[in-house]
Amino acid sequence: CMLLQCLWLELWLLVASPSGEGGFLPRRFRQVLFLDVFGDASGWTPGTGADDFGELEEDEMELHKRLQRFEKAKGSLHLAQSALRLWSSAPADILTSAQGSMLHELMVKFDNYEQHIRCELEELDLEEEEEELRIERPLRPWKELHPLERRMEPCKDFLIGPFEHEINRNLYYWDVDTDAPVFD
Repeated sequence: CMLLQCLWLELWLLVASPSGEGGFLPRRFRQVLFLDVFGDASGWTPGTGADDFGELEEDEMELHKRLQRFEKAKGSLHLAQSALRLWSSAPADILTSAQGSMLHELMVKFDNYEQHIRCELEELDLEEEEEELRIERPLRPWKELHPLERRMEPCKDFLIGPFEHEINRNLYYWDVDTDAPVFD
């Protein structure tokens, strides 16, 4: 009798063992899905084996990681677009040749990054995320933006510079809202 009881308990321990590799929850009981406070069973449907779940989980994790990188890149692109808009709105005569060439290089890099992200989204077949990029071409100057659009810009309260005054060599910054210099 004791031997049968041990075998019975051993069978239940085997059935209740965690599914998959690592410290996962035992998904063979449907009630566990309702107790899954850490979201460990996301993407799992009852009836799939542990191996199927592992492959599905890896695919979902890869897609999730790519979408996270996209969201981070999208935020960076919007910030860069806002900064480039400010710098390109500065009068050409106050930019030094080094600043002008740096601005041109950054515009080219920005275009390359945007194209790379769009290619990634096409590869993932995510058209709706591609529409979310909202990168405008050509980049409109600051003065052409509607006041509501200006308030939505991440760099709306920034000054650009420093620039060196031609006559007295004082450093100053440029306010694109007032289109005037701001001295220290």
